[in-house]
Amino acid sequence: MSRAIKSSLLYHAFVSFASDILISAGSTPVLYTPLLGGYPRGFWRVFNVPTGVQLGVVFISQLYTALSIMMLFYIRYDAVLPDNHHLKPRRTLMVFFFSFNHLLLLILVPLGVYWLIPDQETAKRAILEVCANFLFLCVPGLIFFYSLIISFSNQDIMDATLLFITAHGSAGTAVMLLTSENYRKVLATTIKRICFKKQWTCSIISWIIHQFISH
Repeated sequence: MSRAIKSSLLYHAFVSFASDILISAGSTPVLYTPLLGGYPRGFWRVFNVPTGVQLGVVFISQLYTALSIMMLFYIRYDAVLPDNHHLKPRRTLMVFFFSFNHLLLLILVPLGVYWLIPDQETAKRAILEVCANFLFLCVPGLIFFYSLIISFSNQDIMDATLLFITAHGSAGTAVMLLTSENYRKVLATTIKRICFKKQWTCSIISWIIHQFISH
């Protein structure tokens, strides 16, 4: 086995092992499926490593693992072809190509993570707004059209799909109340006016409304 193959195998083993450790034990992400959201629970929290830094390191390790796989394929391709073959690229060119990609990822990924991570409260509201449309409209719609395409008929699935689609308006209203403080205040004022004459329930309702608005 040549020295280049040994070095590439060692590099691939190192970056893949490091990537697995950084994701599984380092970050241990808890995801809000099916959306791209969540929070880390790994050992990096002990060292107070910010979430943005964790995300950048994990992305870089994953992309470096993909590059190491490409390097293994290239070395195998280079070993199979004879030296004078017209499809065989020059080794200096490939070294420059892989070095440039490693450097490019090391620069672009941290910048992308820095610019794209929003404030956590803003991110939570955005996830809630997308979640209602996705779960109550997009997923049932995809199931319905996919069933039509493959000619699959199941009455229970169709009933559940239509029920989810019709519940989209109610889910959107609930999300609107959860994400908008102004709507919550208007709703609280309306409930207080309705229950104004029932003095014995006003204290309980006022406490519930106060808790609802504060969140």
